[in-house]
Amino acid sequence: MLVRLVSITVAGWLACTAQGSAQAVMQSRLLTADAANAMVMAALAECQKNSYRISAAVVDRGGNLLAFIRDPAAGPHTAESSRREAFTAATFGMTSAAFATLTANPAAAG
Repeated sequence: MLVRLVSITVAGWLACTAQGSAQAVMQSRLLTADAANAMVMAALAECQKNSYRISAAVVDRGGNLLAFIRDPAAGPHTAESSRREAFTAATFGMTSAAFATLTANPAAAG
């Protein structure tokens, strides 16, 4: 809520200045907490159907955790691994599968 208020204040200030223009204000779509929670719950349900014991994490564009769930039978390492995998996907702007394909190429190392 505070971020939205700050964003609205900044956008209003830019609109009122002589230098403010439509190109100076970026708009973005944000994932709601309800949507993030629904995503981790759906991932958990799908994996449980297939007998996978996992943790699921959803992060925002900056890699900050929005939602998290851990199957009670999942290994302790899965909690941090799921958060890190979500962070990598968000910050590189690609799915985990696409990132794995990219990094499998030795020429892409580094």
